[in-house]
Amino acid sequence: MLWNALIVLVLVLLAIETADARMPQVGDNVRITTTVRPISFEGTITDIGDGLICLHCNSNNYPNNFDSGQDSSKPFDVCIGVGSILGLIWV
Repeated sequence: MLWNALIVLVLVLLAIETADARMPQVGDNVRITTTVRPISFEGTITDIGDGLICLHCNSNNYPNNFDSGQDSSKPFDVCIGVGSILGLIWV
């Protein structure tokens, strides 16, 4: 009986440690991959809210993925809907 209680306690402690996830915050440098054509953007988070994450992307961040007709070697701002985010990695 004591052995079973000890095993359950250890499993609960392990579950608590693995659930410690970090949410992105303003000022974090991240790379976001979207589900749309999959496009990746790398930059600094400037705003989070209303279902959007806004980034300030530095120059030369994935220039071949962004087909807006503008010069992709210049910094630009982009807002991405959280529903279209495939992956988010801190860089």
